[in-house]
Amino acid sequence: MTLECKDTQLPSARWIPAGVQASFMETSPAGQAHHGGNLFADRQASGLILVGLGIFGMGLTSIWPSFGWLCNLIFALTALPIWWRYSKRPSGTATMSSDGGQQAAELMPLCDAVLPIWHRQLTFATTLMTQAMDALTQRFAGMSGRLCQTIDRAGHGTEEGLLETLGDAQSQLTGLVNDLRTALASRARLLNEVVAVAQFAGQLQEMAAEVGAIARQTNLLSINAAIEAARAGERGRGFAVVAQEVRHLSNQSAQTGTRIEKVIGQVGEAMQRAKTSCDAFAKEDATLMANASKAIEDVVSRIRETASNVVADSQELLREGAAMRSEIDDVLVAVQAQDRISQMLMHVGDNVHSLAGSLHDTSGQRPRWLVEPWLDALRQSYTTPEEVAAHEDRPLPAQTQPQATHGALLEDNTTFF
Repeated sequence: MTLECKDTQLPSARWIPAGVQASFMETSPAGQAHHGGNLFADRQASGLILVGLGIFGMGLTSIWPSFGWLCNLIFALTALPIWWRYSKRPSGTATMSSDGGQQAAELMPLCDAVLPIWHRQLTFATTLMTQAMDALTQRFAGMSGRLCQTIDRAGHGTEEGLLETLGDAQSQLTGLVNDLRTALASRARLLNEVVAVAQFAGQLQEMAAEVGAIARQTNLLSINAAIEAARAGERGRGFAVVAQEVRHLSNQSAQTGTRIEKVIGQVGEAMQRAKTSCDAFAKEDATLMANASKAIEDVVSRIRETASNVVADSQELLREGAAMRSEIDDVLVAVQAQDRISQMLMHVGDNVHSLAGSLHDTSGQRPRWLVEPWLDALRQSYTTPEEVAAHEDRPLPAQTQPQATHGALLEDNTTFF
């Protein structure tokens, strides 16, 4: 049956039952004022039904399940008031009452078939979303746990172990430097002994010179004794022999003193060269020791600076890891919004299911759907402030901490919901 208008014919509304159009006209203020031929009421009903069916089609073809559920729910909320208003019409209100009764009989099986499907869709969607979010929560929880363990392992022993290693290396290097200093001190004592021996060589050379002088004096005395023995004649002959031997011994002593002086001079020169070499070695050792000490201090300083940078980087990594862990925990808490969504979808699905069940009234009488008791029962089923706000047509409340539903407490004191 085609809905005719004075000015324009609505081809898109030709398939809409006239009884539904009439019932929708009754629900609008203009329809209540002008029964039967009000163009605005016809267009309002036709447009609302077309929008509802379009949304239902979008829900069936949507690639996002959540959007599909919402589209189906909007279609339900669009179609049910029209059907409910139409079912309450008295049998003699419209001009096509027989068609209205037939349409009501056709609409009842439709609602009876569609409402359980919606309920199952909402239930399945809630189940799938809950399973997916639980799996995601577990994965994030595992990531948070592993990150916590990594932070603990990095925090324990990294700084202490590095500083301990640096301290051991510094102690060993310091011990090596001390050993080198001890060796240099021993070498310095040896050089002092060599210098002392050189001094003794000088004394020996002086003594050899004294021996030579004594030999020369003895030789002079022997010559004088020989002269006196020659003057004595025959009586001084024995004394002349003694004087001759004394002169011979003095010559030998002079020669020995000369050799001793020569040898002592050679020894003195060798000792002087040794002393000069020892002095040069001592200076080189002092320079080498100073350079080695400076190099060791520089190496230790660079190692300490590098270790300090490593410790600072490690601390920065620890701070970043703690911040990342906090972010993951915040993500986990935010993910738990699916619990509220699941509760809201479940409550809507249960209410749709209750409405579908009320269609099967076994008493044989037409069921009565009273608005206030139905809304009161629906309000009592709410468990989230968002549901209450939506019911009362208030703005969405500020985000609050979600209530725990699973109550899983991890070792790191992060509670998941």
